Amino acid sequence: MTALSKSNTSIQRSIELSIPDKIKAKLTQSEFRIVSVSIPSEKNPRICELDERRRLRTASTIVIKAETRLGSKDKDDLHQEALINEIDSDLMKFPNQTTLEIFFALEMGLDGEFAEKNVVIFSPSNFVIWVKSYIELKKKPAIKIFAQLNHQVDQVDYVPTIGETLLRKLMILRTALTKSGPESEGFQDYGGVVYSLLDQFEYLNLDCEAKWGYMQKANQIMLHEAVEAKDSGRVKLMSELMLSTKARRKDESVIATAQRLIVFDKLKGICRTLDDANDFLENVNFKVKEYIESLNTSPANAN
Repeated sequence: MTALSKSNTSIQRSIELSIPDKIKAKLTQSEFRIVSVSIPSEKNPRICELDERRRLRTASTIVIKAETRLGSKDKDDLHQEALINEIDSDLMKFPNQTTLEIFFALEMGLDGEFAEKNVVIFSPSNFVIWVKSYIELKKKPAIKIFAQLNHQVDQVDYVPTIGETLLRKLMILRTALTKSGPESEGFQDYGGVVYSLLDQFEYLNLDCEAKWGYMQKANQIMLHEAVEAKDSGRVKLMSELMLSTKARRKDESVIATAQRLIVFDKLKGICRTLDDANDFLENVNFKVKEYIESLNTSPANAN
């Protein structure tokens, strides 16, 4: 197993912990892996959440992995650079897929899962076909089964799991606060974990207009990144999304970016001093523990 594979496996295992055991037991091994890699996180961001440098690195890794698996001959630097740039551009066709999903689709493609007549050829066009095939033939059926299982599970049985999930979010919030001091770079809430916690316990205090303002700000940042990357396809997509946001139409990638901005600003505003950060964490911790206690003592509250 390569260092890359070990890294991806480690990330995937940490993500798998967020799938309840009772649902995990009812999924096949393949379905479980597909659902696991679809869960976004700081270590498994969506493609739309990657900056230019990280996206290019992902594209380069894809090319190296494919060429290694297929035993392709070394290409000259210009050819290699052109291939990586094509894959980089193609990645933006799948903005809401996570990086682990992309690598899983690549792995299946290289294994011949989507090949005709068992002939596997890696090219940008085939790469796009593999990812599309993965989404339609593998991901959608598995996610449908996962959603049905979620719906079927008796919610009362999951009271402890709700508590464990909130405690895990508290741990992430603690890490986020340490990264949000005046001299720190700030916390990027990939996966929206901290946002969901602060929103659930009413710490954000944002009205509808403020949220749409953040979505427009998110649009501007996403468009700026596309312009800086000189990515014409992405510039067009981000421009269309900007018009869509102005028309009050929601988009998952814009919402995810806006929520990251909201958390970034909120925590930066809180963490002006260490005491302020500690006081805030203590306050959230008290509310979460109080809520968990209410669930444990009054099962009806979980419904």
